[in-house]
Amino acid sequence: MQAMFEAIGISPTVAIGAALVALVGILATLSLKSGSSSSASGLDSVGADPKARARRSSSASDGGDGVPLMIFFGSETGTAEEYSKNLALEAPRHGFKPHVVDLEHFVPEMLTGELEDCDDETKARVAPMVAESGPLAVFLMATCGEGDVTNNARNFVTWITGDDGEKPTTSKLRYTVFGLGNTGYEHYNEAAKITQAALEGAGASIVVKMGLGDDDGDLESDFADWQKTIWAPLRRAVAAELGLEEGTDDAEEDGPACALPVKSVAPFKVVEVPPPAGVTAADTERDDLVGGRADEAHAASGGIAAASPAGGGWLDSEPMRCLTRRQLMAMGRGADPVRVRWFQAVPARVSARREVRGKTSLGGSTAHVELDVGAAGLTYGTADDAAVLPENPAEAVDAMCAHLGLDAAQWFTLEGDAIAPAIARAEAARGAGGAIEDPAHATLKPGERPPPFPVPCTVGRALQRYCDLGGLPSKALAGQMAHWAEKEDERARLARLVSTEGRSEWDEFVRTPRRSVLELFQAFPSVRPPLAELLHVLPPLKPREYTIASSPLAHPGSMHLAVSVLNEPKPPAPGSADAPGRRLAGVCSTFLAGGTSGATPAPEGAVVRVYVRKSTFKMPESTETPIVMVGPGTGLAPMRAFCQEREARAAAGEALGEALLFFGCRREEEDYIYRDELEAWAASGVISDLHLAFSRQGAEKVYVQHRLREQGAKVWALLSEQGAHVYVCGATAMGKDVTAALAGIAADHGGMSAAEATAYVAKLEKDHRLVQELWS
Repeated sequence: MQAMFEAIGISPTVAIGAALVALVGILATLSLKSGSSSSASGLDSVGADPKARARRSSSASDGGDGVPLMIFFGSETGTAEEYSKNLALEAPRHGFKPHVVDLEHFVPEMLTGELEDCDDETKARVAPMVAESGPLAVFLMATCGEGDVTNNARNFVTWITGDDGEKPTTSKLRYTVFGLGNTGYEHYNEAAKITQAALEGAGASIVVKMGLGDDDGDLESDFADWQKTIWAPLRRAVAAELGLEEGTDDAEEDGPACALPVKSVAPFKVVEVPPPAGVTAADTERDDLVGGRADEAHAASGGIAAASPAGGGWLDSEPMRCLTRRQLMAMGRGADPVRVRWFQAVPARVSARREVRGKTSLGGSTAHVELDVGAAGLTYGTADDAAVLPENPAEAVDAMCAHLGLDAAQWFTLEGDAIAPAIARAEAARGAGGAIEDPAHATLKPGERPPPFPVPCTVGRALQRYCDLGGLPSKALAGQMAHWAEKEDERARLARLVSTEGRSEWDEFVRTPRRSVLELFQAFPSVRPPLAELLHVLPPLKPREYTIASSPLAHPGSMHLAVSVLNEPKPPAPGSADAPGRRLAGVCSTFLAGGTSGATPAPEGAVVRVYVRKSTFKMPESTETPIVMVGPGTGLAPMRAFCQEREARAAAGEALGEALLFFGCRREEEDYIYRDELEAWAASGVISDLHLAFSRQGAEKVYVQHRLREQGAKVWALLSEQGAHVYVCGATAMGKDVTAALAGIAADHGGMSAAEATAYVAKLEKDHRLVQELWS
């Protein structure tokens, strides 16, 4: 994750001080890695021209000068946040002092610029962020689900759209917007479009045309292309404050083709610590135990012991370590939308696991995984989403440590002025009473930030749980790697790869062969960053979400997941000497369910970290309301949960309305998952009509949308006469086809024109009678 020159409320003095502290800390802790790095820390570019250097020399590159620029992000998976920090690294080159703001912690004064009537604390926090001529802001807005804004941006969107009853005025604001979306979804980049329209309606002035990025294509390149267009217009918007003459053509040059991003500096230092002493059951409440490994006494008393996957001697020899939930919550106050989950997730034991495909010899696996969530007090609703925090395989951690000369068993903590209050809060929270604070809704004091992950821990644990080693690396990471390259040819190669002119080379070297973060480091052996910088820039290992495939009415205290295991060969990299047998393995699916990638899954009895997200999939209040369910493949998960709930409520005496289920897979004998259960429910009446589509079994490919059209008369009668609800779960392409099939049914059986049928389906969705949970 890229650094920012200034997070919310961090003064220039603190920013500079943190950088100096980090440098001292790195020198003091070189024993954490073998060898020393002689990387060129001052490298801005390869072959930078004098004009480019002159422009940067008069900028705010030291973080102390420049016009304030607020960079807001609405992020669900961390990508928008990462891009915001990349912008913050670049901003000082153009004369700006950046302030990155999580929209969770937005306050209206940041955009109105009206500070006269606000309290002293808000004024002290906001005033340094607002330019003399008025607020200047960039919004990076991700869209999630079916056109939804991210959780951390909800309050902001409610305010700016006036949905809270009062329309705001932001006439002093100058702004631009970039959206992160996916054209596979119907409501492409809806969050960015809503933000743009609302800001314009509130009187703000747009200075750069809104950019839209497509994750179904090349989102990173979309962002890079848009980013190059924003700096000159932003500079013109504050020309007087930058000292530019009126009428000056400030169209900035791109600079050298191989210009690198500003070097990131970790806002903390790594300090070795001795292993913590073991913790017994008397030290913590059983239900609050989170993280690390409990000792034998605690396990014997009924506590939760975290078993580790096989492999990696550092796992077997790691001393016992645990924190209470209260400590973790206190330490993680104000963490970003991704990292906050590392402090919030609760432990759940793997109680069962089995294969649910009929055959796996042709490749592919779907595992049924059961988690015991009762011991941790975790509750969920039928068809809610479970977010699992995966772990990198021990083999990948060992390879990274061996490559960089790191001691995986070494314990360390993080120190720095900004994170010291968070560490102190965690210590004070041990044994404290009262409610556990939710860090997602807590505001940090000026100058504070939480540590990036729970500490202390071992180097191996940090790389295993919190750093994405197997994902596709970003150009921003590769750009930082160039700063640490000890060999000139490697530095130049990395610089070329991240440049605009090197885009095709990047695709050939990284994107096409699906080269991982670990493999990118292995391809450049002279890149040896200090541990603090490594932990600072490695991308976070993000949670993976699964629709829960069980109902708590049928299985109280237990959570079922249907896990499709990703494990396929990687394409070779042209002209490279890649080792044979490289495979693309899903980090979470192989962690939960195993596979043939060499990774060992968490065994039964092991503990995984999980939390629950509320879903839009909600059954009608009355079980007599008909439902139509469409769920091919693992899209069956919420439908299985619905069937369990219907069965449980019927056993309690409730009457059941009709329930149509459309399930599809490739072949009946191969991947017809949960077959016995579905057929039993069809026989008992829990499912009134079960329709199957096997796409590779006959001469013609048959999909669920075809079966839906075949049952058009029945479906239309349920929709038009009985108020049926329709639920769709699966791939986005399938969702589009099902939507089209519903419109076709409305036209064929409802006598509607094509336009009327489309409007009818849209109204079903608006009225929450058509609910879709889709993924690309």
